Amino acid sequence: MLTVLDEFTRECLCIHVDRRINAAKVRAIMSELISAYGSPGYIRSDNGSEFIEKSLRGWYAHEGIKTLYIDPGSP
Repeated sequence: MLTVLDEFTRECLCIHVDRRINAAKVRAIMSELISAYGSPGYIRSDNGSEFIEKSLRGWYAHEGIKTLYIDPGSP
């Protein structure tokens, strides 16, 4: 399950449920959200392989989005 929250308003922008969510799926979902809501200043996520993939981080940088990762072991 991929859940996207706006940290400022605490609004849930997306809940995507799938058997497998990879970096390509994350990029597709984030692209839709950026089209609908605009580009965020940063995205905070855990250190899952789908979030730290090099091509996804490169796409974020191209879009002007910074990444923040939570500390390993933190909920």
